Amino acid sequence: MRVILGMAVLALIAGCTAELPQERADGADPVDACGAAQLQHLVGAPLPQPFEHQGDMRIYTSGSPVTMDHRPDRLNIELAPSGGQQVVAVSCG
Repeated sequence: MRVILGMAVLALIAGCTAELPQERADGADPVDACGAAQLQHLVGAPLPQPFEHQGDMRIYTSGSPVTMDHRPDRLNIELAPSGGQQVVAVSCG
């Protein structure tokens, strides 16, 4: 019984290992695959209109439902829930 339980625990742990970021051929930081580091100056300011970004992007208000799929190349811009256009966070994912 203990052997079976031990094997089940090991199988669960093996399935939870984190994948380490791979080095990109273009030299870009794999953690910042969407370019969020260059846009941190937007935090605390109104979102520029129009705002253009090359690649996938999602803009949402704090507290709004969003999908939980992680896409490192997608730029996420989170706006304050006050109804204005103030940026509260810029991230990849």
